[in-house]
Amino acid sequence: MDFVFWVSFGSVDCEAFPDICDGEYVHSYPTIRLYRHRHDLQPYDYPANWWRNAQSMAHWLSEMMPTLVQRLAGDFHSTVLGSDQPFLVDFYAPWCGHCVQFAPTFDKLAKLLEGKVRLGKVDCDRFGHICQMAGIQAFPSVMLYPGVDRIGDRQNANGIFVRHGNDEQRMADEVREMLRQRGKDKHWQERDEL
Repeated sequence: MDFVFWVSFGSVDCEAFPDICDGEYVHSYPTIRLYRHRHDLQPYDYPANWWRNAQSMAHWLSEMMPTLVQRLAGDFHSTVLGSDQPFLVDFYAPWCGHCVQFAPTFDKLAKLLEGKVRLGKVDCDRFGHICQMAGIQAFPSVMLYPGVDRIGDRQNANGIFVRHGNDEQRMADEVREMLRQRGKDKHWQERDEL
């Protein structure tokens, strides 16, 4: 949760300060709202139908912060399947509780794999055709795409299933081993020799 250093937290008692709450159009309680640093950006309200626990809120905040995890959409074919670089993709649904709990782990994994494996995620509610093409049957599903050998080639859309949990280091080790077995761990070899 590195983003906590970028976010200031505060609260307003709407009974004591009704003018502030009226001016911000707060009409239900509790209202959780994120204001961007720049005042010209629209604030974001925490979804009313989401769980109000630390992991869910951390996931919501992480969606608003800069990240190493690329949001994938219609560019999935060219960005992932046509890439010569390894790609790890989290296929998720925004309503899925396990997906919400897993999201901060995937963000930490991105930091561990930075410069070695690119990470992305696909919202299966919005891009169901991509998830169907990839054979996704449960959420979250993490798939490894080791990269093509020659530019112009395409990888299988199904990818390689990666077990996941809350241990990002174990996942990083598993991804490295999968790439080593396929002769695709050159990014680690170069760094290990330094």
